[in-house]
Amino acid sequence: MAAGWPGRWQVADDESSAWGTCQIIEISIVGVGLELDDLLTDDLIGRRLVVETTAPSGTAVSIRMEGDVRHASQFHPGRTRVGMEFVDLSETERQILDAMGRLGAVW
Repeated sequence: MAAGWPGRWQVADDESSAWGTCQIIEISIVGVGLELDDLLTDDLIGRRLVVETTAPSGTAVSIRMEGDVRHASQFHPGRTRVGMEFVDLSETERQILDAMGRLGAVW
């Protein structure tokens, strides 16, 4: 499902990693497609990322996703497109992602 949600990301297994901004461009029960506002490619493949997004409507709804980078390439100068595969999703989390897809959730 196309998303278009603003978010932030961080390398999960690197305590010195700063949060960066991103755009969540698509999401499914398998993973998420991101556009990072940084130019990083080879160093990200195989790394685990944490991605967070919050509903812009001012509600207390937020989503935190964790997964492994399977693909990374330069998208535009200074931007990186990333494909991230979810890891360790619970059955409840899978159902939520499935429901979001069926509803065409827009953030």
